[in-house]
Amino acid sequence: MKKTLKQMLDAGETLMVPGVGDALDALLAQQAGFPAVAISGYAVAASLGYPDMGLRLCPW
Repeated sequence: MKKTLKQMLDAGETLMVPGVGDALDALLAQQAGFPAVAISGYAVAASLGYPDMGLRLCPW
């Protein structure tokens, strides 16, 4: 069974976690062997071509 993020952090492991902006990036990180990924509002906005100015420009 895979470890949860909490289990990895509690074990004191150093984690190298790439930042992703969409599901394809996350799949590529998984295939590359990373145990976790990080996502941010900026990364999502940039992957969709929107500016990250705190405005609700996304259609959803």
